[in-house]
Amino acid sequence: MGKGLNLYDNWVEYLALLFMIVGFLLMQINWIFSGSKITTYISIILIGIIVGRIFHKIDNEDKTRWVIISCGFLIGFLIGSHYGETTMIVILYLIGAYASFYLHDKGYIETVTK
Repeated sequence: MGKGLNLYDNWVEYLALLFMIVGFLLMQINWIFSGSKITTYISIILIGIIVGRIFHKIDNEDKTRWVIISCGFLIGFLIGSHYGETTMIVILYLIGAYASFYLHDKGYIETVTK
């Protein structure tokens, strides 16, 4: 039997590729409908906030996997970005992720699950 796609062992790489495509498509939609630096910057801050929450919720042994996946998204976002500075996008992403992680970690924001 051939090797094929081993999703069980390589799920992180495939998910990072999927999120890279999602980030690229998100920026293409932004380019078509808005096309401004402001919407690019607001989008990346909000995505950083979501990533910070995810990093707060996951276990320590899974953090490396999710760093790879979130970097895949960020790379796709940067490739598809027509507006905005690359360094500014990365800085705003990291600020949003760190701020969200910090606020969740200190208990200022609580995630309520039912």
